[in-house]
Order: sequence, then structure tokens, then C-alpha cells
Amino acid sequence: MSIINVSQRDRQQNYNLVSKENERLLMKTFGQRLEEKLQELGISMSELARRTGLSKSVISNTINNPNREMRVSSLISIAKVLKVDPIWLYSGRSSGDLLNDIQFNSDKVPVWTLSDVENLATDMMPNMDSGRYVVAENQSHSIAIESSNDHLSKSGIVAGDICIINLAERTPEDGAVMLIQLSKSGQARLLRAMAGIDGWVYGVDDPRLGTVTASEATVLGKLSELRRSEIK
Repeated sequence: MSIINVSQRDRQQNYNLVSKENERLLMKTFGQRLEEKLQELGISMSELARRTGLSKSVISNTINNPNREMRVSSLISIAKVLKVDPIWLYSGRSSGDLLNDIQFNSDKVPVWTLSDVENLATDMMPNMDSGRYVVAENQSHSIAIESSNDHLSKSGIVAGDICIINLAERTPEDGAVMLIQLSKSGQARLLRAMAGIDGWVYGVDDPRLGTVTASEATVLGKLSELRRSEIK
């Protein structure tokens, strides 16, 4: 199943993987939007901290750590000071646009790369606009990841394939493909779960590439559906 442009849909009705633009949208993180708005309004972090009741360190960490998840109450407090839509501030989409998708396009699953996972807050990614999406039923808290290599070919995954990942399911299962994030480097990987002597380990087809233990990584989700790419 290939990624196509919206303009090609009429000619390729058999495809259900769609792109809004020919090129991917330039993504910004929550921290980047916050920092830009502070600069635009001439508000310092100290002033924002005073007016929201949040500590300066919390605000600084929010700007510098793109993967940081934020409490709703803190988000609303910041949005009030900046006089912006809190949904836009956190996700990059307007609340109206998100509500429209919830009501009329609930089967849309955004397509991301592994590098996107490394730079965005994972819990919000199902509701963010990546510029590409795949249509999939019953995938309410899921994202799609485009495979970048053939390291899991024994599991049927090759470069270009689209892996739909259920972020609500993080329980390892022997042989299951999991989306994980390495603790030290922050790198995101699609790896196969394997039951080891001392607990779960994660790896790829080639044992020479080594494995990652459960203590060395955070499980973000589990593969729930695989879409074949027609681009080889």
C-alpha cells in the first residue's frame, strides 16, 4: 500500500493511504510553538511562571524537551496567558479542526516516521496532523509508522511498509513487533519482543545487531496491523 497525494485519489481508488500534500508538513513541537509565542508577545519565562503559578524550571523543560507530556491544567493556564487555543498550542492543530476529525474522520490514523516519534509528545501524536494518513477502523489511539529498513523482514516488515501501532497496548508478547524508545539515546525503533531468561528483550532478525533489555527501553505501543507498500 503506497502513500499517495490527495490529488491522485480519483485515479487510485484502490489505495487507502492518503497524503494531504506532495511534501510533508514541517512539524513544530509544543515547546517551539510556546517559545515563538513568548517571543512574539515579549513575555519572559519568569513572567509566564509568575502569571501561571508554574515553576520556571517546568516551563524551561517544556520548551527544551519535545517529548514532555503536560498536565491539562498547566496547558490551559499557559494558553490563557498567551491568549491562544490550548489545543493548537499543544498539537499544532486548531480545536475546530481536531473536533471535525473526531466527528467525521475518526478512522484516520496519521503516518509518522521514527524520527517524528523521537521529537514529539507520543500521547498527542494520534491527534496531530502529520500531512499523511491511513484509513483504519477501530484504531482510536493509534499512529502509523513507515518502516525505514528490512530488519524485521521475518515478521513480514520491509522498508516502506506501514505499521499501525496501538499506543494503548504496551504489554510485550513473544514475537510481537513493538514500538520502543531507547532510554539513553531517545531513539525510536520497531523491534521484535522476545522472552529472555531474565525478562523481555527486543531485537531484529540479525542477532549480530544485539538486543535491548526492558530496562534499557520504554515500550510505546504494539503493532496491530501491517499495510503492504507497493513501492519496493
